[in-house]
Amino acid sequence: MIQRNERYKQDVERFYERKRHLDLIEMLEAKRPWVEYENVRQEYEEVKLARDRVKDEVRKLKERQIPMTRRIEDIETQRHNLEARIKVKATDIKETSQKCKQKQDIIERKDKH
Repeated sequence: MIQRNERYKQDVERFYERKRHLDLIEMLEAKRPWVEYENVRQEYEEVKLARDRVKDEVRKLKERQIPMTRRIEDIETQRHNLEARIKVKATDIKETSQKCKQKQDIIERKDKH
């Protein structure tokens, strides 16, 4: 009888231990979506912070680049102006060269006569 009581006692202990384990499993399964949500939310926040840092760095780099960009634009404008002046001068040189050639032809004709 004592042995039977001991066995029943062990059975009861195992039953309660099993019930505790099943309750723990149920509680953890219920908690799982919240844990997954919290993990994803943390990852989202980290990515958001990284994005904000990169955006800030890009903004700072653009601000530092503005003076150089303006200088490049100014130099490009100067280059275009110089190219236009070169074209005008090249046209003037051609016209002057043609006038010189015409005068030389006139002089050569006078010399032949």
